[in-house]
Amino acid sequence: APSAMQAADAQQSSACSYPELRVNRDLLDSKFEGYKLALEQPGIVELKLPRPVDNPQLTERQYSFDHLKAYGVQNHLYLDPWDLDCAYYLDSEWNLMRIRTVTDSCPDPPRPLLTLPNAADRRLLSGRCQPSMAFVDETAACVADGCGRLFLVDTGERGSCGPNESNIDNKDWEACATFETEPSLLVYARRYSATNQLHCLLMRVCESSADANKSTNDDKSSDGFRCVLDWFTYQSLGSPSSHGNYQQIRRLTLESSCVPNYACFDAECRHLLLECDRPFEFVDKDDKNTSKTTAPSSGNGETEETAKADDDEQKRRSTRQVGGNSVSMASESAPSPYTWSQSQEDGISVFIPLPTGVGKADIEVTNTGVALRVAIHGRPVLDGPLYEVWDKDACTWTVEPHSECRLLELHLLGKRSSETPWPCLVTNDARGAELPDAATAAAAAVVAGASSGDLYNAQELEDCDLPEAGGDGDGGLETGALVWIDGEAKRVVALTALDSTQWLFATRVTPSEPPYVCLRRDVDGLLWRPDFSGGDASSIWQHVTTFHAFGYVRASKTDAKFVSCAPSFGYAAICDCYRHVYVYHSPRPADTVLRNRQSGRVIAERSTQQVVSLATQDALIGFGCCDSRILVLTERAIYLIRVGPGSD
Repeated sequence: APSAMQAADAQQSSACSYPELRVNRDLLDSKFEGYKLALEQPGIVELKLPRPVDNPQLTERQYSFDHLKAYGVQNHLYLDPWDLDCAYYLDSEWNLMRIRTVTDSCPDPPRPLLTLPNAADRRLLSGRCQPSMAFVDETAACVADGCGRLFLVDTGERGSCGPNESNIDNKDWEACATFETEPSLLVYARRYSATNQLHCLLMRVCESSADANKSTNDDKSSDGFRCVLDWFTYQSLGSPSSHGNYQQIRRLTLESSCVPNYACFDAECRHLLLECDRPFEFVDKDDKNTSKTTAPSSGNGETEETAKADDDEQKRRSTRQVGGNSVSMASESAPSPYTWSQSQEDGISVFIPLPTGVGKADIEVTNTGVALRVAIHGRPVLDGPLYEVWDKDACTWTVEPHSECRLLELHLLGKRSSETPWPCLVTNDARGAELPDAATAAAAAVVAGASSGDLYNAQELEDCDLPEAGGDGDGGLETGALVWIDGEAKRVVALTALDSTQWLFATRVTPSEPPYVCLRRDVDGLLWRPDFSGGDASSIWQHVTTFHAFGYVRASKTDAKFVSCAPSFGYAAICDCYRHVYVYHSPRPADTVLRNRQSGRVIAERSTQQVVSLATQDALIGFGCCDSRILVLTERAIYLIRVGPGSD
C-alpha cells in the first residue's frame, strides 16, 4: 500500500499541470529570406516637453542588479490600451501629462491632467521609486507615487477621445481614492466588473532580513536584497460605475531572489502570471510584523545564532514555493530523491539534486543493463533492477548547474523495447516522481534539492554559487518558467519550464486580456497568448504569430533596453539605450517581382528592416508601439516615428 508521503506527493502532482508550448507550424517559415534594409528613413517628429520627465536616479543603497532591473530600466511612457492615440508620462513636478498623437500630423502639445497630491514634499524624499501608472478599465487608472501611496483616478470615458471632441479633452482627471502601501512600482492593475473589485500588483526591492543577519566575515554572502510582489484586492462598496469608497479585503505578498520578467493577472483576476528565473514564496505579513524575541543561550552550548538558524529553517520549510522552477508546494512530506521522464524517441532521463561540495569523483553510477545504481559518497540514492533491460553502454551522465542547486543528469539513450510506458524507473521503488518531459523533471528536481533538509540544504547556497546571469542583456538564467498561481488557493496550478528558451518581451495586445509573451524558438520569436478561461491546462498558451529571425537579431543587440511589437503584429522593434531604434517588419507582398539569386525562386513577400537614428544624446527612457507609429521618450522630448505601410 502506498505510504502517506507518496499519497501527498501524488495529490500535489495532480494539483499542478505542466502545459507545453505547442507550436503552430503553419505560422513558421523555414524558407524565410531575411530582412532587407530599407534605405529610406521613416518620418520622425520631435516634440519638446515643457518640463523634464520625472526620472529619479538610483541611490548608493540601490546598487544591486535587482535594483537596476526593477527601477533602472522601467518604461516611463504609458500607452492607453483603450485609446492608442494617447500616451502619458509624469513630469518632474508630478503632473500627469497626456500627448495626443495622430498618424498624419504632429502630436498635440502635452497637457496636464492631474497633479499627484502633496507632490512638492513627497517627490523630494530620498530613495523613492519613480511614479508609475496603469489603466484598469476604460474609465479609470491607478497611479503609484513611488513613496507609499496608490491613487485610483477617475479618467472619464477615454475610448471616445476623438481629435474634435474638445469637451472630453478639456476634462481634468480626479484622484477619487487613496491607498497606503510600501514605496513600490505599480506593475499591473485591473478592475474586474463581475466582482466590482480592483486588483493591483506592486513590486519593490528590499533588504532581506535573513541576509542582513549573516556574519560580516562570510565572504560568500549575497547582496542581501529580495524582490517583493504585493497583490492588493480592493472591494468597491458603491455601484459598479462609481470610483470611490473602496475597502482592502486581501493582500498577498510573494518574495524571490530575482525580479520577474513578466507579472500580471489573468482576465478574471483569479491567477497571477509570472515569468521568473527563481521561485517566489508566499509570505505571511502577520508573521513579519510580529516582534522577535532573543533566545537565551542554552546549557548544551546552543547559541542565539543556532536557535535563530533553526527558526529560520523551520520558517523556510513552512513557506510555499510558487514560482520559477517550483513545481509543487513545500509540504511536510519529504521531497522525491530524484525525478525522471521517458519518451519513446529520447529514452529515459533521470535528475538527482546534489549536496553542496559534491564533485564527480564522489558520484558512483553503475548500469549493468539489468540494474541501475547511483551513489553519492557511497550512499545509494537510486539502486534497483530497471523495469526493462537496457543497453548498458547507452548510459551517460553529467553534473549541471541550475538556479537553486546542481543536478546529476543521467540519460539512458535509445528507444524502449516496447511502446508501453514504464510505470516506474526501478522496480519496488516508488520514491521517484515521473513528470511529462525532461525540462519539467529537471525543474522539479531543482525544487526537491532546494527544499530537502536531508540530502541537500538550500540555505548552504549563496548567490555566488549559482550560475551567472546570461549575457543577453536581460539578466536571465537558462531555467526560467511561466507560472500560473491561484490567488485563493495560494498554489501553482500550471507551470511551463522554459529550460534554455530565451525571454524576448511582453506586449499588451487587447485591453481585456493580459499581455502576450514573446519567446525565442530557434532563431524566431514566437508570440504566445495566455488564456485560462476554458479550464483546459494543456492549451493555456496559444501560439498566435511568429516574428521570423527576431530571436537572432535580438541576441545581436547588446545595448537593447526596450522591446515590443505592433498590436496587429505588423512589426517588432528594439530600442537601444541611446539614439537607435531597430524596426523589423513582418512579410508583406513585394511591390515588384523578386527572385532568389541562387535558386531563382520567385519571392512573393519581403521583410524589411529600418534603422532609426534620433537626433539626441539623451538616454531613451520610454518606448511604445502602435500599428502605424512608434513613440520614444527622453527626459526633454518625445519622438514620433511613422512606421506604417509606405513609410519605408
